[in-house]
Amino acid sequence: MEGRREPADTLGAAARSVCTPALGLHARARSARPRSVCTPALGLHARARSARPRSVCTPALGLHARARSARPRSVCTPALGLHARARSARPRSVCTPALGQHARAAASPRRRRDGGDGGARRSAFRRRDRSYPTPRRRASIVPVVADRSSSTMTQAEKNPLREGMPEERTASPAALVIFGASGDLTRRKLLPAVYNLALSRLLTGGFAVVGVARRPKPDFAQEMREAVGKYSRRPLEEASWSELEKGISYVQGSFDEPETYARLAAELERLDAERGTRKNRVFYLAVAPDQFAPIVRGLRAANLVAPPSHEKDAPFQHVVVEKPFGEDLESARALNRDLLAHLAESQIYRIDHYLGKETVQNLLVLRFGNTIFEPLWSRQHVDHVQITVAEEIGVEGRGKFYEKVGITRDIVQNHALQLLTLVAMEPPSSWDADAVRDEKVKVLRTLRPIEGPDALSSTVRGQYAAGIVRGEKVPGYTEEPDVAKDSMTETYVAMKLHLDSWRWGGVPFYLRAGKRLAKRVAEVVLHFKPLPHGLFKGAPGATEEPNALVMRLQPDEGISLRFAAKIPGSGIAIRGVTMDFRYGAAFGSSTPEAYERLLLDALRGDATLFTRADEVEAQWGFVDPIFEGWRTQNAPIARYAAGTWGPPEADALVQPSEGARGACGERTPPERAWRRP
Repeated sequence: MEGRREPADTLGAAARSVCTPALGLHARARSARPRSVCTPALGLHARARSARPRSVCTPALGLHARARSARPRSVCTPALGLHARARSARPRSVCTPALGQHARAAASPRRRRDGGDGGARRSAFRRRDRSYPTPRRRASIVPVVADRSSSTMTQAEKNPLREGMPEERTASPAALVIFGASGDLTRRKLLPAVYNLALSRLLTGGFAVVGVARRPKPDFAQEMREAVGKYSRRPLEEASWSELEKGISYVQGSFDEPETYARLAAELERLDAERGTRKNRVFYLAVAPDQFAPIVRGLRAANLVAPPSHEKDAPFQHVVVEKPFGEDLESARALNRDLLAHLAESQIYRIDHYLGKETVQNLLVLRFGNTIFEPLWSRQHVDHVQITVAEEIGVEGRGKFYEKVGITRDIVQNHALQLLTLVAMEPPSSWDADAVRDEKVKVLRTLRPIEGPDALSSTVRGQYAAGIVRGEKVPGYTEEPDVAKDSMTETYVAMKLHLDSWRWGGVPFYLRAGKRLAKRVAEVVLHFKPLPHGLFKGAPGATEEPNALVMRLQPDEGISLRFAAKIPGSGIAIRGVTMDFRYGAAFGSSTPEAYERLLLDALRGDATLFTRADEVEAQWGFVDPIFEGWRTQNAPIARYAAGTWGPPEADALVQPSEGARGACGERTPPERAWRRP
């Protein structure tokens, strides 16, 4: 074995690399600091950094040892051409110098270099390429957002809280066919929702809108443009509208004529060829309920709907049905029979736009996505629940319609009961449409019936009289056009409900809904039980007002929690404060309209936020006995001035009965009151 030779001296303080191939001498210095000395003829490598030895090699023995803080980094046996490097027990580099072959693996092989001895010598000079190739970039998801310059973005849209928010998935290519396209719903809600989805890049290029109505509409696209400019939550952008407008068309005809569906089929075939809608259809029935059955029969006869297929990428046909879905249990069952005679339940999307509101959806996330709330969500901690749906407006010229409907059918049977089911339901087994709806139906089946005399003790119905709203005088309900002077139609209703279930036994749910009330607001409030002992009863500002969790649905969607806090100072003084969360402030963008979410779900085939046949029938099954009780018991109708919070009789409804006891035997609070938002 040859004797070991000492490394060559460093050549100059500023020298960077000197090589004498004949002697096999390499020396490298950087900033007056020796970096590497090598005598390859003798197989001697030595590396120093800051006077610290890094590597010593004796090739005759095939041994490399590298120390950094007493940790081995590399072992090499040149005779066998094997290099192995370990770092945290992970293989990083494999080298066969005899073949000039380098490969590097980081959890898996990343790069291989082939080239002979010359390649091995070149890699000694190009240290970065020797065993540390440039890592490849990971693929990234490109967010689907509108292409707007930063100068046109609002300050809210630049909110840093939006960072990390997942982007929405785009809808499949499809044609949206709107029956009743000449109506108010299409102008005010549906087309603005479609435009905002397109502006958010949630609709593909293969999307089209076809309006169908009896009236001729030669300028349908222009009318829709004006409606979007007037009712959209975001300004009209010409470039986005121009692209959307290319897919808008109109078919005129009566809903009970076969020729109408023949023309519609021809138009849809044209859109399949020109727009690439792939025979995917969403039929939106923005018409009166008595038109549902004729339209579905016409679609089926023209082969525009077919039984659903479970094959991958098979075309879909969904039918969206607007409320009211029937006027009582019998009519709702008849509508379900008519629809199910031509469609599968999975193809029917019964819409309730309240379920598209962000805060309504957030009820489930608040409950089942946080550990701090669900343990409190029961009779052990909740004293009572209030659900309010209040409107400032009157019947707005729809007196004839409202005479047939009233507030109970218009609001309570659908919106209010939907809110109740989301508040009271048990955790679903999964975030699946049927799993969620199964639990909602269970809640409706636990509602204690209100029948006969209970309709007088558990409900209050009212009707607005003339009054002042926002500083202006408004007429009473019986003074509205097309309303009978002796009308008994309710424009206000309050109810006290009970759920006969383990979780909610003994907890009253108070529902109220009305028109011409003091404020436009929709909210759900959980009022918690009072403290068992008033420790700070004598402190300044202390009250017996319990904690409350408020979920605002409109306006200013958000959540607030009311609790007591100490006022800064030397003594104990208490004041009620509110912890407030608002969607617009937190997420930095205007909240999407309910119809945007529901239309997108219908295009995607997600029925979670739509009602099922048994759910609708259970809602009517609860409401129908109330109407019968009002009729048989000659229930009076209370009057209230427009611009107030309803009739005084409703205030007595929320008071506990004399001698009532709580779930654990304690006396219930002596006083309750409706919340005044």
